[in-house]
Amino acid sequence: MADDAISGKAHMAEPGAEEQVPDPAEVVRRVVACFNVGEFDPSLFAADVVDHVAPPGTPPGPAGWRHKWESMRAAFSDLRSTIEETVVSGDLVCNRHTVRGTHTGDFMGVPGTGRTFEVLALDMLRVRDGQIVEHWAVNDVLSLAAQLGLDLLGPGSD
Repeated sequence: MADDAISGKAHMAEPGAEEQVPDPAEVVRRVVACFNVGEFDPSLFAADVVDHVAPPGTPPGPAGWRHKWESMRAAFSDLRSTIEETVVSGDLVCNRHTVRGTHTGDFMGVPGTGRTFEVLALDMLRVRDGQIVEHWAVNDVLSLAAQLGLDLLGPGSD
């Protein structure tokens, strides 16, 4: 029996039937669904998954993804991502999505401000055999900082 990460329903494979590998876009939708409810499912990530935009010091593999998710959830307790558009080319899935949340905990050394944000993000994920194997992203960090009232550029950057 396997759990459906999106609906939470359990289903049984037919006896003798081969388990079908979900298409890459479906795998990414499952990852986003888990992210939105704060549940990490390590089965969605290959053991040697590479996150090209992981912060310095992030552990490799699925442990790094869990660490990143837990850190973001600690800073933004109601963090959500809405996929606006998806483009698939072979094993690559590209998303344009909107990320929203409330700054409730420490982020980049700044305690929670209670401010909300909404930013555009783009990501590209490579999926093989039903698992994420590689990830790239572009996030609008300057817009996020401005909405939270943070000064990322430091004094004298006017």
